[in-house]
Amino acid sequence: MSSMHTGTRAAPGEPSADTLPSEECVSDVQPSADDVLADRITQLSHALTEQAEQIRAIQHAALIEPICVGTVEAARLLGVSRSFLCKLSSSGMCPAPVHLGERTLWWVAELREWIAAGVPPREQWEQMKAARKK
Repeated sequence: MSSMHTGTRAAPGEPSADTLPSEECVSDVQPSADDVLADRITQLSHALTEQAEQIRAIQHAALIEPICVGTVEAARLLGVSRSFLCKLSSSGMCPAPVHLGERTLWWVAELREWIAAGVPPREQWEQMKAARKK
């Protein structure tokens, strides 16, 4: 006789109806799909929060303005091309850059002050700076 008939015992090695877990026990052991999804959403939310904090830290670090910048960045700050800035510099029409080793650098604050002063030629700009120091 088969163990599937009512009132018979299960064959050796087969679980009997008494030893099979009920649906309530199964749901306690295995989380539902909704629970799994909720846990995954929570994990992703925590991961995104951590990533957002890392991005904020990077953005904050990027907000720290450099004192000097290279020619390409100086040109970008002025809204001109690198080659035009080099022409301005070689013709004495903008503040003089500083040289650090082989690097040509521009003082960011000086470029901003120069613009605010109306972009005077270098000689006039140097006189204006000297007059402020007195």
